[in-house]
Amino acid sequence: MAVNDRGANLLAYAIVMMIVAVVAISLRFWSRSLASPPRGPRFWWDDWTALASLPFTITSNSIVCYMISLGLGKHIANIPPANTTEQLKVLYACYILYDTSISLPKTSVLLFYARIFGTQAKPFKYALYCTHFLVAGWLLSISMLGVFLCDPVEKYWNQLLPGHCHPNSALWLGTAIPSVGIDLILLLLPLPMLWRLQMDRSRRILIMTVFAFGYCVIVISLGRLITVVSTAAALNEDLTYASVPTFYWLCAEAPVSTLSICLPSMFSLFQRLSRSGPSALFTASPETSGRKVLPSGRKKELGPTHPSSDTELGQRSFESSRHICLGAMQATNCSNAETVSCASLGDPVPAQAIHVRREVQVKTAL
Repeated sequence: MAVNDRGANLLAYAIVMMIVAVVAISLRFWSRSLASPPRGPRFWWDDWTALASLPFTITSNSIVCYMISLGLGKHIANIPPANTTEQLKVLYACYILYDTSISLPKTSVLLFYARIFGTQAKPFKYALYCTHFLVAGWLLSISMLGVFLCDPVEKYWNQLLPGHCHPNSALWLGTAIPSVGIDLILLLLPLPMLWRLQMDRSRRILIMTVFAFGYCVIVISLGRLITVVSTAAALNEDLTYASVPTFYWLCAEAPVSTLSICLPSMFSLFQRLSRSGPSALFTASPETSGRKVLPSGRKKELGPTHPSSDTELGQRSFESSRHICLGAMQATNCSNAETVSCASLGDPVPAQAIHVRREVQVKTAL
């Protein structure tokens, strides 16, 4: 391999990233298929949106592999003109595929938030809607910029045609900067909801940490942005060679996004393995009624279109409330006899005692 050929390592890297995306989606659907089925479909829109991103991820990384066979990784002066033209054609097609592959995971994250936290809190609901519009607007605008980068369009791969093209660096920066901003919004969006959940502080911090690691793709977005900024001039002069460091980030961003949105489900799968052994990975949980987690300890029964069983992160980790029946004079369910019987619990409870059960609503003595 020539010293100035960067293609071989990039090829292996792109293939590994495709495998990561496929494994992440597989584990997500495996985990969701084992979870307690809610009243409604087992898989929801966030699952299907995550799955829809996979073909775009595989296709865009496959295009990179094809470009390597045409000379990506070598100086443009050392590549036959026919290969350069072919590279630019497939790169032009890759822009829309790539932008779609990183926007669908962002949409999946928003749908995941809606399923886990609900949309009863109006500020949170409006924040979700605004971010949805932001993601859609970003995808549309950056796709149009990619399509009309040159006038006429054919000039992008045929520089001999009359007309003009915007710099490649402008397109790559236009993709990277808004993507970083949206990723940051997605990272911060659920934190107020998580912090308001009624559970001890250490458990709350643990769950917030899981969410933060679950959206570590922001590191990839920042890396891509920094690389594009530092190589902006070279991209316009020697695209096939200078773009390789950026392609490393490009090949990783969509797969890491997919991995990030699948981490909560994968976390649930590993919990099952650690608690019950390998056999639990092949046995579905018994059916339970779904509950949606709300802030301040409130609960809501799920309707037919909101599955609740993403993970025990959403049901067991988040839902830490308990049923407590105080043994002194209960106005509704408990008598003031010396031995008090709570209708909700079904067991006799000595007076002044506290009986704690898993499913709970708090009833205070009058």
